[in-house]
Amino acid sequence: MEVRSRATSAQWAISREVVHPPLVTEAQFVRVQAVHTAPMPADGARRTYLLAGVVVCGICGRALDSHWLHDRACYRCRHGRTSGQPPSTSGAKRVYVREDHLLARVLGDRRLRRLLPELTEAAEVAAVLRANEMVIVCDHDAWAAESATIRIDLALVSDLGFPMPFAAGSGRPGR
Repeated sequence: MEVRSRATSAQWAISREVVHPPLVTEAQFVRVQAVHTAPMPADGARRTYLLAGVVVCGICGRALDSHWLHDRACYRCRHGRTSGQPPSTSGAKRVYVREDHLLARVLGDRRLRRLLPELTEAAEVAAVLRANEMVIVCDHDAWAAESATIRIDLALVSDLGFPMPFAAGSGRPGR
């Protein structure tokens, strides 16, 4: 399976010659790129998604959207579906994943912790995965930590001593 990811700034193609007059200065461009404008929830509480950008759909290869559900951070993939598009005819079910279950698997997996010994705190999992160019790939049947050269299937939540959650709308245990 091919895992798609965005190019890092080190991989950008930057022209040495000015092709057209710039609309903004380079300093203005860099400053604007640092701005993050997340929508504010109705209750005013700030939402934190620790794994934003590192969770990928194993079905379609897209990054999962951060999503707040039942007072928890979750991630979902609607396989390209938006309110402006008709439903897909592919029949692929949406992928829903709870952040706490992902973190439990990542932090509880011995093989991954041997490979990435700096994985000790939930808050630093995404940074460690990014630094090692890894993503968490999720579908309805399995979760894995992947890079270009390695794949580590993550232990089931039930194997870690947690009750098995049910995937949203599936009627069967999720993983």
